[in-house]
Amino acid sequence: MTTVNIHIPQFAQTLETNLGEFVYDAQGAIAYESKLSCDLSLEDAKKIFTFKTDDDDFSAETIQAKYNSNLTDIHLLHSRFNNKTLNVAQYTTDDSNKYVEYTQNGFIDAPRDFLQQLALAVFGSTTAVDLFSNEFALQLNYRSQIERAGHNINNIPVSTAKLIDDETEPGTYVIETETTATGGKGALEVIMAMFNQTPERFTDITQFSQDVDGFRQVPFILGDMLSVMITIQSNSAQPDAAGNILSTPVSRRCLIEITLVDSV
Repeated sequence: MTTVNIHIPQFAQTLETNLGEFVYDAQGAIAYESKLSCDLSLEDAKKIFTFKTDDDDFSAETIQAKYNSNLTDIHLLHSRFNNKTLNVAQYTTDDSNKYVEYTQNGFIDAPRDFLQQLALAVFGSTTAVDLFSNEFALQLNYRSQIERAGHNINNIPVSTAKLIDDETEPGTYVIETETTATGGKGALEVIMAMFNQTPERFTDITQFSQDVDGFRQVPFILGDMLSVMITIQSNSAQPDAAGNILSTPVSRRCLIEITLVDSV
């Protein structure tokens, strides 16, 4: 069966360093400056994202999606900031500038990429990173904010979102949500993107595990990939070499890809 690659724009995070949308776009590539990757258990992914319909098929009737962020020791992303125990290795704190559970993708690691762009804004050159008196602390803080973003995503409140018939325009659908439904919208994004890419997975939804509330596990398979975007910005009080506050904060997008595996 063909695997899917689904980006979840609803879970995007923008964080500022402490130092110094709802459309699935099947067109083109996602723009980013650096990329990290990690693994997630297939069985855990099925528990995090669930759905139900009005009947035992997946067609025009109401489709309701749910993001389950209240599961014990099960999280979409790795983060030591969660108030639940994670059975994963934590970030290294030595000077290797490497992650433990996130794999670096690309010729330059994500913290170094951010630091070079900050040096360009402050000193006028990407090679001036050594002029920062707290260069190592800045890189550690970047990694810490990546973890913080993961924590934020893991703790998006449990919620649902529905795709329902638009009675004013036959053949089209509208999204009906709770008051705060970022998680539900993200879950709906995952389900509808999967349906668009591999509709054959939903031929017989009665085979999917169902909870007491009627929600079924999303039919992920090994090798499926999810992704979220995290944007890290320089501190709003960051001055340039002349002592003037930067008119435009340094902002770098880091794409985190999550591959579903047998176990982690």
